[in-house]
Formats: sequence, structure tokens, C-alpha cells
Amino acid sequence: MKFENKSAGSKVTKKDINGVFWRWFLTAEPAWNYENMQACGYIRAMGPLVEKLHKDDGEARERLLPHYQLFNTHKYTAPLILGAAAAMEENYEQCDLETNVQTISAIKTGLMGPLAGVGDSLLSAIPMTIFGAIAVSFAQQNSLLGLFIGMLVGIASIFLRKFFFNTGYTYGGKIVTTLQDKLPPFIKAATILGMCVVGALIASFVSINVVATLGSGESSIVFQEMLDSTMPCLLPACLTAFIYFLLDKTKLTPTWIILIIFALSFVTYNLHILG
Repeated sequence: MKFENKSAGSKVTKKDINGVFWRWFLTAEPAWNYENMQACGYIRAMGPLVEKLHKDDGEARERLLPHYQLFNTHKYTAPLILGAAAAMEENYEQCDLETNVQTISAIKTGLMGPLAGVGDSLLSAIPMTIFGAIAVSFAQQNSLLGLFIGMLVGIASIFLRKFFFNTGYTYGGKIVTTLQDKLPPFIKAATILGMCVVGALIASFVSINVVATLGSGESSIVFQEMLDSTMPCLLPACLTAFIYFLLDKTKLTPTWIILIIFALSFVTYNLHILG
């Protein structure tokens, strides 16, 4: 989808619009904070465009200051909102200041939640898990393809974000009415698919081997054989659920969780429980 000027007399150029995208791409995450999350990144991305359209610093400030409020969505899908906002800022003369600001704020508020759901489930969890697993498989075989797969996924994500941005810019304010009713079922389907993929990957890549036995000789009970015959992959599923519980219900960071898993593995291995 190509860049299109909204009006023949527009002061905005292709460079100005692309600048909004690249400023967001490069500074949105570094500017993230706990008070308003991605709001600073939004203002940093839109600021130069608004300042070019409004030579009066006071008017530019009036248009930007209301956006210094909570804004947070997925980094891949956020450019859709940025593109729509850029188109509406360019056409500011079609409505008064208050209406323009309220409309842009409504687009941000209405779409940031659904787009976060789509991004988290369909654009992060599924592809990162699938391509990450493929890359790890190649890496375990000492193949550089694992490295290149990760690089290609990163490059593809840039083109995807740029496509979203151009789409948002082309549709402008219509984007909220076009997508708002269609996103919820799409999010639900993507979430279900993502859970199925994660479940399959747990069975394929999480391995726990119980070496402990009960009794001795022919009458001994091998716990791993008993688990495999009754419910295969039960322990990997329980371990994954435990990790998700720690991430969701505690303040532990992923680094601490990795250290906990490492400590448990060390202890259970030396006690000849797991191998």
C-alpha cells in the first residue's frame, strides 16, 4: 500500500509521513514508562509533523498535550493507529481543534486494546514460538540457519509494521469503524490457535525425565514409565503452568524464574529424582 497525499495543497510530504513511522519504530519502546506507557513515544513520533502543520508553538502544544495520557498497545500493530492519526492531523482544517483531538483520542482508546490482543496472540506468541523453535532446532545442530531465521523474522516484522502504518494513513479516521466490530472474533480465534500451538510445542520441546523408582528388582515401579502410559507430557505441562503462574501472580522477573528452574533442576538431579 503506497503513500498518498490527502489533499493537493497539503504541506505534508512523503518524508514527513515516513518520519512519523521511523520515529515510532526507533523511540517508542525506549520512551516507555509506567505512568503513561507509550504516550511519550507517540508524542515523539507525531511532534515534528504537528509542528510543521502549526507554526504557532502554542497551537502545536495544544494539539499534542492531550495525548500525553495512557497509551499502550502492541508494537507491531501500533503503526496502524499512528498512520490514522497522521492522516487526521494532516486534515486538521476539516474540523475544529477539540473535535480533531477527541477523534484521534477515540481511535487510540478504541483500537489499542483489540490491536494489542491481535499483536500479542497472532504476531508475537505464535510466530515467535514457531520460528524460535525452528531456529533452536537448527542451532542444536550447529547450523547458522538458526541465526538467519531469527534475522529474517525481525526484518519481516519491519515490513509488516510499515504496511500497517500505510494502511492506517490511507483509511484515516475510517479505520475505527472498519475494524472495531471485526476484531473481537478475530482475536478469539487467534488466541485459541495460539494456545494450540503452545500446547504442541510444550510436548515437543519441554522434557522432564523421572529417574526415581519405588522398590527394587522386578517389582519396582518406574515412575516415568507409569506417567508415559497414563498421561504423557503431564510433567512438562505442569512445569509450564507453574512458570505462567509465577509470571502472572508474582513479581518475579523471567531472570529469577530461570534461576529458580535451574536451582530445582540441580537439586532434583543430585537427589536422583530427575535425570
